[in-house]
Amino acid sequence: MEWIRFILPLLMGVGLGILYFGGLWFTVQKINTVIYPALWMISSFFIRIGMLLITFYWLLMINWSFLAVGFIGFLLARSVFTQQFKQVKKFSVEEEYGI
Repeated sequence: MEWIRFILPLLMGVGLGILYFGGLWFTVQKINTVIYPALWMISSFFIRIGMLLITFYWLLMINWSFLAVGFIGFLLARSVFTQQFKQVKKFSVEEEYGI
């Protein structure tokens, strides 16, 4: 029953990963439609990193093992996002430019 206390940090890590990589995906999708794209990217980066650092710091203050489990949840969300949005066709310079 010791493992039950690690469910909340794991879910927090997965939620952070969804917010972080979902925010990154949203930012990249909207970059062509905003007036100031550099401001959009920089502000999105600082919001996402700030949210991540505050939550990981909070998990660390509870217990270092909570931080480790939260980080594992974050990496799980990252792997799901990369598998979900993986491009089917690989970019090839030879095919693109006829080299």
